[in-house]
Amino acid sequence: MGWLVGVIRFLDRLGLRSFLTSALPDWRRSPNQVPVEDIALSLFATVLTSGGRFSHVQRIRQDEVIRGVVGVKRLASAMTPDFASCEGLW
Repeated sequence: MGWLVGVIRFLDRLGLRSFLTSALPDWRRSPNQVPVEDIALSLFATVLTSGGRFSHVQRIRQDEVIRGVVGVKRLASAMTPDFASCEGLW
């Protein structure tokens, strides 16, 4: 997983988080929501760790190391409306 640290740091240097925050509108109002940029980063981390389906998010969601590397408090769940809110992304 050492390579994941390098990729995430590189993306941070490029300003990916701030770009995602400005580029992805979020109209949800729940106080328990996962921020949209964290949802996108969850999906990105899933793909980088060989996940090919939304259900593979569950595999990395429980991993505190990956959560720390990605820099999010909570990773989005494939079983909640978190990913449904990103429907416009693809």
